[in-house]
Amino acid sequence: MGRKYQPLSKTVKETVDLVFELTTSNPDGYEMKAKELGNTGKLVVRILLQRGILERVRMKNKVHAFLYKWAVASAPTKVLYGSITQELTDMIRKKNEKYNAKKKDAEWKDFVKEIPCGEPAQEPVNTIVLTPAPTVSIFDPFSDQELWDELKRRGYFIEGERLCIVNKSYLD
Repeated sequence: MGRKYQPLSKTVKETVDLVFELTTSNPDGYEMKAKELGNTGKLVVRILLQRGILERVRMKNKVHAFLYKWAVASAPTKVLYGSITQELTDMIRKKNEKYNAKKKDAEWKDFVKEIPCGEPAQEPVNTIVLTPAPTVSIFDPFSDQELWDELKRRGYFIEGERLCIVNKSYLD
């Protein structure tokens, strides 16, 4: 069976509470590695460190060991849990947007066929002319300016009366 995931807000609350308990129960600090808390736990610890809520001190006798101390006087609150959850959600969304943009670029390059420069497109000798039925194009939702801006962003330009890409391949 697959692993069941719990809501991000619950993971954040459990991680912050665990770190709070461990660090406040030991006045000298608690020795731990953030990666032991899992991927999400490691990110939560990083956010707590960035905000100054948690302090990290390198141990002198161990290379990759740290003592963590709770640096503020107050205990975690619902507002803290919510803000950390929101920050993680934003990080995940940004990462997914970058992934989807790369995937869309790859699909676009597959869609546009490049013809080598200097060789005109060949017309088939026996052509059957069909009258096309009205179709809806995938480009209909976009204005001409938006399409042109996207082509320019991907390295296309106009040379003469032809659309050309940086490597001098023409599209007729």
